[in-house]
Amino acid sequence: MADQRITEISDLLEIPLYDRREALEELVTHELKSALLMEDDDYLAPDSVFFELGLTSLQLSEIKYTLDKVLGCEIEVAQLFNRPTIEQLVSYLSEHVIAEAFADPDADLHR
Repeated sequence: MADQRITEISDLLEIPLYDRREALEELVTHELKSALLMEDDDYLAPDSVFFELGLTSLQLSEIKYTLDKVLGCEIEVAQLFNRPTIEQLVSYLSEHVIAEAFADPDADLHR
């Protein structure tokens, strides 16, 4: 996928449907790397467990706040604990939180 950083939900909706999951994964990965003080080109495995990486509850809350703001929704903080890997969190977000963006290429999430 092109190097297009998602800064709000409309950015995600402009991406072709078949690339949206990858874009969402890149967003989540970027936020985790930022919290871990990693460089963008550092590798972070999608199945790495957040707490095993050294993330604290406070850092996860900050990531949640950023994702809420970018995606224009409210993510339950418990979901970051219940889905403690990038893969699991992206699946949850794409299937439950912003599912409209993955079901319909013309989705309008601005209610």
